[in-house]
Amino acid sequence: MQKQLTHGLFLDDSGTKEYTEGGQTYSDRGGKSRYFVFGGLLAEVAAGKALAAEIARLKKQTFGTEDVEIKANWLNFAAKRASKYLEKYNITNEKLLLFEGDFH
Repeated sequence: MQKQLTHGLFLDDSGTKEYTEGGQTYSDRGGKSRYFVFGGLLAEVAAGKALAAEIARLKKQTFGTEDVEIKANWLNFAAKRASKYLEKYNITNEKLLLFEGDFH
């Protein structure tokens, strides 16, 4: 008899994994940095499904599709915010701010 899974682990990474070469220094302004982390969420299977469904609903409501990648650096930098969300999905900054508030 196969056991039912009770929990799921959702992992993501952030930062750059590359090492500098030949005496280069790391940068705090993009490019190679010394910072790389994994973050994760351990949730009961039912809670994970409910969270995924809510995120999909928010994406559909805001962007008209669930097929949208949400990245903090795209939200936090004006040029990326405009190209990845505002212009691409023809939405206002106010609508995106509402999404961010609901998402958090």
